[in-house]
Amino acid sequence: MTTKRSLFVRLVPCRCLRGEEETVTTLDYSHCSLEQVPKEIFAFEKTLEELYLDANQIEELPKQLFNCQSLHKLSLPDNDLTTLPASIANLINLRELDVSKNGIQEFPENIKNCKVLTVVEASVNPISKLPDGFSQLLNLTQLYLNDAFLEFLPANFGRLTKLQILELRENQLKMLPKTMNRLTQLERLDLGSNEFTEVPEVLEQLSGLKEFWMDGNRLTFIPGFIGSLKQLTYLDVSKNNIEMVEEGISACENLQDLLLSSNSLQQLPETVGSLKNVTTLKIDENQLMYLPDSIGGLVSIEELDCSFNELEALPSSIGQLTNIRTFAADHNYLQQLPPEIGSWKNITVLFLHSNKLETLPEEMGDMQKLKVINLSDNRLKNLPFSFTKLQQLTAMWLSDNQSMLSRSFNSNFTAVSHCHYGSSRDLHGSQGSLALSIADGRDSGGHIFRMPLSNGQMGQPLRPQANYSQIHHPLPQASVARHPSREQLIDYLMLKVAHQPPYTQPHCSPRQGHELARQEIRVRVDKDPELGFSISGGVGGRGNPFRPDDDGIFVTRVQPEGPASKLLQPGDKIIQANGYSFINIEHGQAVSLLKTFQNTVELIIVREVSS
Repeated sequence: MTTKRSLFVRLVPCRCLRGEEETVTTLDYSHCSLEQVPKEIFAFEKTLEELYLDANQIEELPKQLFNCQSLHKLSLPDNDLTTLPASIANLINLRELDVSKNGIQEFPENIKNCKVLTVVEASVNPISKLPDGFSQLLNLTQLYLNDAFLEFLPANFGRLTKLQILELRENQLKMLPKTMNRLTQLERLDLGSNEFTEVPEVLEQLSGLKEFWMDGNRLTFIPGFIGSLKQLTYLDVSKNNIEMVEEGISACENLQDLLLSSNSLQQLPETVGSLKNVTTLKIDENQLMYLPDSIGGLVSIEELDCSFNELEALPSSIGQLTNIRTFAADHNYLQQLPPEIGSWKNITVLFLHSNKLETLPEEMGDMQKLKVINLSDNRLKNLPFSFTKLQQLTAMWLSDNQSMLSRSFNSNFTAVSHCHYGSSRDLHGSQGSLALSIADGRDSGGHIFRMPLSNGQMGQPLRPQANYSQIHHPLPQASVARHPSREQLIDYLMLKVAHQPPYTQPHCSPRQGHELARQEIRVRVDKDPELGFSISGGVGGRGNPFRPDDDGIFVTRVQPEGPASKLLQPGDKIIQANGYSFINIEHGQAVSLLKTFQNTVELIIVREVSS
């Protein structure tokens, strides 16, 4: 989150203080393995404005620290604190306080005297309640209390009328105080992973709310009054028990991201098509038997995920989604696709595996920007001839279909770019397990295998003597054979094991304050059943909270005790996943690839570490 990260980026090295008589306003002792607050800082108690003691082993704060009355920022995350002294009330000019990732059990009542506090970050502490005095921090604009033990909020919590960001994820909340209807300036509210059984009615009054999380609760329906949130752009109510979404949601005229994954929905409201600004709709892992015809009204949608449902057909109106880039309808019961999907001129990623498809419409050849398509585990016997026009296609899965019949390709169609298999077996040539990738491979290198076809059977591949499976090995140069004529049937397959070029670690310059190096790390994450982390960034995306000038894919959240909890951390940049480069990749494509990987994902990440 960009706002939170601003606490940590302006650092001044403490080594600059050698004897010069100057006004010292900022000290940084982060990552110094300190067990106590350095006494030398008290020499600057009259001028010190910012103090960073992040990631040490400090167990208590000395009284003298609270004589630094000019202190504006106090950063103490990831230490061993168990209490926050009452003398913190002496810091009357304190504006930003970060005590996250400690063992603090409560705030002192007299924290109310820190009247100019605007930002409090106290996530990942065993805090079970807030003192009444906390509600007297009338200038508070941002409050982060994720992963604590809160069961309720103070009755007068609504006094914090300047709050713009409130994060209360992973607590034990069941209700909100009625006074919260006064938080009309609130823009971001995160109530994910609590114990709510319904959306609190008090939220109806939060007219300025833009981002709202209630995922991982016990909701059974989304009430119509959610439509009163006219400024809402992001709504995540995934991983609940939702059986119905009331039609009033259509009044959320500015909604861009709607996440309804992992619920018990059997249908969507007919009014869903009124959400003209929605760019992402996730309705995967529900019990949907059909999509309403009004789905065609989502004219701005770029990503639609309806996988893991009970769909038997797609409405023809789905062809009106001409801006769509990523579509997932895998693990359904689709027998055919409407020809109207040929109007998806911007589609790049298409997941249709694990259905009952027997044929594909010729119109799919008009998807000129299609790069990745998964058709494995269907009942296909052949591909449309129009697929020869898909010049940007770089990966196709066809394993576990019926025997694929050879088709002729035009002379402009070149060799395959990726070969993927849906099972652990290699190339055995058995009918029904043919995995073929077709693409324009003119600019790609690799080792080419040639396998004759006889009666629809694949021969055993000729293995290369060298092993090019490691991404850091240089790739041999190879020319790409072309099919000689349009009329000639394919009598062999060109299967090319393609690899991304090795990642070159960029030169790393030290940050101001303390030097950071970038370390390349390989990790293996086993799905259980999900990966347990979320990402942000990507080309054309909304950026990331760690390096705003970098359009790479970054880990933003890691689920505690999840499959990635001991492997990844926020700020890790994903370079590669299961052999696919994540450099210069769109956000939606990255999400879709991570979703489609089975069981295990091998990642290459870059992490900033203290040198």
